[in-house]
Amino acid sequence: MKFSAVVLTLCFSMIAWGQLPKLSIENANSVTTVNTFADTLNGLPFWDDFSTSQNGIDSLKWVNSQNVFINNSLPVNPPTQYVATFDGINSSGSPYNENASFSGLGDELISAPIDLSSTEINQNTVFLSFFWQLQGNGELPERRDSLSLQFLDVDTIWTSQNINLESNQNALNGGVENLSRSFNGDPRFQQVIIPVNEDKYFHEGFQFKFSSYSNLSGVYDTWHIDYVYLNSGRSPTDTEHFDRSFSGQPTTLFYPYVEMPAHQFRANPSKYLTSLGASTSNLAGIFFPTEVQHTITNLITNQSISSGFILQYEQDPMDLGREFLGISTDGIDLAQDSITLRSTFIHKSGDKRLFEELDTSGDTLFLDVDLKVNDTLTTDYLLHNYFAYDDGSAEFASGVNQIGAELAVQFFVEEQDTLTDIAINFPRINPSSVGQALELRVWGSLESYLRGQPFVVESSVRDEFQTITLSTPLIVTDTFYIGFKQFTNDFVGVGIDRNNLGGADKIYSRTSDEWVQNNRLQGSFLMRPIFRDSKDFVLASEKIELNIYPNPIENQFRIEGSYDAITVMDLGGKEVYSSKQNSIHDISKLSPGLYLIKILSKNTVQHQKIIKR
Repeated sequence: MKFSAVVLTLCFSMIAWGQLPKLSIENANSVTTVNTFADTLNGLPFWDDFSTSQNGIDSLKWVNSQNVFINNSLPVNPPTQYVATFDGINSSGSPYNENASFSGLGDELISAPIDLSSTEINQNTVFLSFFWQLQGNGELPERRDSLSLQFLDVDTIWTSQNINLESNQNALNGGVENLSRSFNGDPRFQQVIIPVNEDKYFHEGFQFKFSSYSNLSGVYDTWHIDYVYLNSGRSPTDTEHFDRSFSGQPTTLFYPYVEMPAHQFRANPSKYLTSLGASTSNLAGIFFPTEVQHTITNLITNQSISSGFILQYEQDPMDLGREFLGISTDGIDLAQDSITLRSTFIHKSGDKRLFEELDTSGDTLFLDVDLKVNDTLTTDYLLHNYFAYDDGSAEFASGVNQIGAELAVQFFVEEQDTLTDIAINFPRINPSSVGQALELRVWGSLESYLRGQPFVVESSVRDEFQTITLSTPLIVTDTFYIGFKQFTNDFVGVGIDRNNLGGADKIYSRTSDEWVQNNRLQGSFLMRPIFRDSKDFVLASEKIELNIYPNPIENQFRIEGSYDAITVMDLGGKEVYSSKQNSIHDISKLSPGLYLIKILSKNTVQHQKIIKR
């Protein structure tokens, strides 16, 4: 997982759970005149389930829709793998308006022009259907938030459509009362079918458009669209599809981790190795057998093991997200230093192609829409040099908003290792964390930390990690923790992966004297420790150890250890303070902020960052 993230403040100590306030939105039923410039699709059908669009929206089917997020992590039990998600950020992961005091038009999904001018089309049988879900693994839209559908007529005017035909509503509204849930409480996808039966829509450049109206200051108010299908020869009850598919993404292979260092895995493989689980959907109105083959391949050696096709179960009509287990990696050679394992599930569905009737005799023409495209689910798992409880996609952001608060995530190494970097995902949300000065921390136990190092949160794109390199590598053994301490009351949000719960109980926070283990947040922080071979470094014990304290600094600081001289520079490289070795250094005249100290010692130079409060 983009950021597909919603802000929840962790309830630690006296800090309450809460969502940022949502504000009113503009009218979702406005009529807009547009000019459209795009290649026209050659008639019907139009079909997209997004299962082949993992790298972005299909530009042959959709125009000006790059801000919609194609993903497989935010939906819960979708009809098919991958959906189009609407939220408050653009394609680069930036909020439409980070400081917005109102809600408004966010993402749009606009079809390419479709030629409906053929006189052979029976206008009374043209319908558009789609599945939709609000929230999923994201944030629940409020009642004032909406998802609308509009059609482009022959006069190039967008006209809002009645999505809820029984209640004559022109938009799908948010709010918990509209949250349809399955038997286990998960948000559920629902299907809508809309007639396209007015003369003004049957022209050479017909288009349809989905638009979300919601909070524009981050990844809030998530809507998900899947299985968009426009064709003639349909009826208001044509909501069954002779299509079986995989639903969503599989489980993790190295529980509780999604990925981990290869040598740490090999030290105790049976502790981590699990059988992968996946899910299937049946979009037909009758029972169908679910027969699945699972293959695991080591992409380094090309060695594979396969289950062959195995009958899993008879799947109920219109059943979405039925779970089953695949095979384990027993028998796969995992001796390499860096290993990529590819998991491939194949559904023996018998799916064919979409078809339409040509005449009353029942003759049919098979169309170029292959329903087998969603019958294969492929996922790569990496054993390399870092631990990750997350799958790389953030559905939420969470943190604390109290000066002096600390967040920590627990990890365990099977054998001694050299920690060199820490990667953290800071999503672009409101309030923004960009520019916040924090202190990176590594703990051997929660009562004593091994390393403290200042850094500043940088701007990022969707699901990007900020990697902070330790000033000197750090040897860790057994249990250790990584995280940070903050120095303001501002909210600092870290990405949360809702798909893997393996890291949920590994999260700790401290806002007073006591550490509190998380028992409320369902998900794992996007926070990763990175290792490199110790022979590549001069260990800290072999170097002159210099410790700056306190850091952050009020007015004065000391440097523990022997050195010759120091120079303090601002982030622009300007020298603002210098001194030979001294018992105390006074920087009370400097403005608050982040500075770089250059320390000269025995013909060597070390650099460290400090924060001036």
